Amino acid sequence: MKQLILAIAVLGGGCVLDRHAPDRPAHFQVGINTRQLAPHASAPSDPNIALRSTQPTEPATATDSHLTSTTGTVQFTMATRYHTYLGAEAESGYLDKVGSNYAGAYGILGVEEAGRFGSISAEVAAGVRDLRYGFDSGDVTSGVIEPRVRAQLWLSDQFALGAAVGADLGDHAWMAGVSLGVYSNAFNLWK
Repeated sequence: MKQLILAIAVLGGGCVLDRHAPDRPAHFQVGINTRQLAPHASAPSDPNIALRSTQPTEPATATDSHLTSTTGTVQFTMATRYHTYLGAEAESGYLDKVGSNYAGAYGILGVEEAGRFGSISAEVAAGVRDLRYGFDSGDVTSGVIEPRVRAQLWLSDQFALGAAVGADLGDHAWMAGVSLGVYSNAFNLWK
């Protein structure tokens, strides 16, 4: 039943029924992100998760309570009216501890202004993130609302090199990444 509802949502809301789809710019990008994450509230109480050293000779630092993550990401968006776009993003990677992993799935809503040399956009990613802190720990799933700023430099009429920064409003975490994007229309312009 869930697959049927998903198929109806994709077909009903996507390109299939859109009579302007051949003219509407689509954007696909792949990239690499680095993230600094605050551990989930339940993480420190799990005895299988060692987020900081317990040796008394090491001084505590402000970064002891944060985790670093490196992820690969793919994003597909489609332009809508008034320089806005909608899309989806998937992200997967690992934390800075052996046996850990990071996975995320987000919906994207943004506004973009394209110019002669590139584009700049502001977007919000909203969805779910799933973290596993180690081999023996369980998954920790949480909601994500992450505003971002993205800038892109045209490499050719349909390829762009981009950079993005953002912050997760709920966990006081941040991200920064680079990407390579491909546009269906030259310089992301409506035909």
